[in-house]
Amino acid sequence: MATPMASSSVELLTWDVERYHAAAQAGLLGDRRLELLDGLITVVPNPDQFHEWMIRQIIKLLVQALGNAGLVDKGQPVQLSETSEPVPDIVVLKPQTHEYKRIRPTPEDVYLIIEVGNSTPERDTEVKRELYARFGIQEYWVFDLAARELRVFRDLQAGDYQLDVVWTDDNIAIQALSDREFDAQRLRSLMND
Repeated sequence: MATPMASSSVELLTWDVERYHAAAQAGLLGDRRLELLDGLITVVPNPDQFHEWMIRQIIKLLVQALGNAGLVDKGQPVQLSETSEPVPDIVVLKPQTHEYKRIRPTPEDVYLIIEVGNSTPERDTEVKRELYARFGIQEYWVFDLAARELRVFRDLQAGDYQLDVVWTDDNIAIQALSDREFDAQRLRSLMND
């Protein structure tokens, strides 16, 4: 179906974005929530109600803070490469780069990607962090609901984030839109509700 990938004892077939979309449109992948990570189709864990509620609250605060400076979207796939198309919980896109009617956003279109994690924090802080850094996503945040913290990854250099901190300041802004702060303390309090 796609490119062979060598392993020590097993030959794996990896998918590219075109074949992944064709298989999905043909109904071959079922109705599960999926994403393509480094050529592998992975199942996205089903969110619980608190996870979905937090996503809505974060989007609401982002939209209020950013106004027209950024396009905030939930569950918008981002095509990182020919073999990677993750589906982050929230993506903040540069406005009017494209209409995204017929094409997916790429790293050049993205100000920020946010994942909200409640059951698999290592998926967000290790696997996806590495993927986003490797393909040039300049800023990445993880709301870890279990730990009740916001983890911020910034300062992308040589394919890795140089800054990895648990955010404790009262306010936060996307680096590319530093004049548009919003209430980080409010987000932390929502995680404790």
